[in-house]
Amino acid sequence: MTPNEEQYFFDLATKVIAKRATHDEARQFETLLNQNDEYRDRFEMFKADVIVAKDIISLVDASEAKGAGLSEAQLSRLKDEVGKMAAKTKKERAKRIIRLVLIFIGLLIAVVVGILIYKFSGSKDTITGEDMTTPNAIIRSIPNNK
Repeated sequence: MTPNEEQYFFDLATKVIAKRATHDEARQFETLLNQNDEYRDRFEMFKADVIVAKDIISLVDASEAKGAGLSEAQLSRLKDEVGKMAAKTKKERAKRIIRLVLIFIGLLIAVVVGILIYKFSGSKDTITGEDMTTPNAIIRSIPNNK
């Protein structure tokens, strides 16, 4: 995603979650989600993060009220929610790394197969029977137009 696409996605996602998107913006956003699974996954994570953030804000507001403090249950819940957010981020990073490794392995396999095909294709000149995979044979096969 380019920075502009990232910003556009974030802006539309924010409007949709806040229920401030126009009908056209909501349609454009739905089209984005349908075209790209990564966008859909990121939006689902974004919605979950918004829910957690709202809970955390309400806990902080409650703790800042006069004479109020966080109870053990509230503190425990806050720690759990923060831990969940950190785990989601780690999982997303791990998924990206796995995708990149798989792409690299796929490219590596393609290169190796290409080399093997080239090396063992047994390209022979149909007239002379000479192996055409050597550089000298290829050069000799170029017509001399003097």
